[in-house]
Amino acid sequence: GTTAEATTLAAEIERRLQVATPAQAAVAQAAVNEAASEDGPGAALSALATAYLGSSDANVAQQQLDRLAEQAVALHHRGFAQTAALMLERACNIADARFDAGDSRWVQAQATLAAAFGSLGRFHEEEAALQRLLEHEESVFGPHHAETQRTRQSLVFALGRQGRHDEAEAILRSLVAEQEHTLGPSHPETLASQNNLAGALFRQSRFAEAEALFREVWRNRTKALGSTHPDTQQSLSNLAQTLAASGRHDDARALWVELLAEQEGAFGADHPSTLKTRLQMADGLAKAGRRTEAEAIIKGILAKLARFLGAAHPQTLAAANALANLSPPTGERAEEGLPMAVGPSAPAPVTKVPTIGVAAAGRSEAAFAPADEGTIV
Repeated sequence: GTTAEATTLAAEIERRLQVATPAQAAVAQAAVNEAASEDGPGAALSALATAYLGSSDANVAQQQLDRLAEQAVALHHRGFAQTAALMLERACNIADARFDAGDSRWVQAQATLAAAFGSLGRFHEEEAALQRLLEHEESVFGPHHAETQRTRQSLVFALGRQGRHDEAEAILRSLVAEQEHTLGPSHPETLASQNNLAGALFRQSRFAEAEALFREVWRNRTKALGSTHPDTQQSLSNLAQTLAASGRHDDARALWVELLAEQEGAFGADHPSTLKTRLQMADGLAKAGRRTEAEAIIKGILAKLARFLGAAHPQTLAAANALANLSPPTGERAEEGLPMAVGPSAPAPVTKVPTIGVAAAGRSEAAFAPADEGTIV
């Protein structure tokens, strides 16, 4: 284009590079200055492309994208939403400009961007990235391949974060049927999908169906993994929360007491998993009208978290919030994976976990996250 067009483009790109590192900003400013001269618009735009669209070396560009996505998530959590959005925009530009659709770097980029979008609360864009990835995997591997099925699980979470639990349920029912046929009903992947299906039912207040499925998962995991395995204990917690949500507080408390005995024996009384279960039980006691007992438990947890983790740690703040909100159940609250003392909680899903900075393509059982926490089915 003309020098004037080059100058306009350079200025626009420089504006978007306000959050770049000093070295990147210096490159951008030099390119802008060069674009203003008659002799160098082409060179200027080449320099800007490297600064804004990533290195022409695909391996370096992949590292740049991963770093930008990780930084965007970290900045977003610190309250710098606009800066995080600009950094994620740059990561998207690198993916579009430097990777051919379908190659391994493009695949990893879609997973990384999807996880970053989810962390920033941009759930429709998260869904779009996962749909692109799913279409690719279905065409390359087929619909029954493990990678395809795991991406479908991630899509389920993206739908759940938008409140589209009926759509999530439909996908999960199909997935469970496939896995029961190909892997068997007691395979860990099958049980993980059943757990997530139960979570989708829970989210639709279909507690009887959710209870039956959570109980089946718990029994199968106990047989396969033993009662002290984290996945088995998470299943027992899920079942207890479902009973509490359906008003069966005494039954729920009995399961929490059982779970606490297992955790204290395996991990100790002050282990984070043990404290988390105590806080869940306090939540159930509060809903059952036993607020004095619940308050005493939460105060004990809060003192330990403040001593072990510090007053500003998210789990400590969550416990403090739970104590402040002890009241009759009128709504839903969530904070960093620990339940508030009001509103129904939701059982934990299985979710993809970090591989390079942000949640992207790993496989793990997630920690409990109640109410409107982002990773819930």
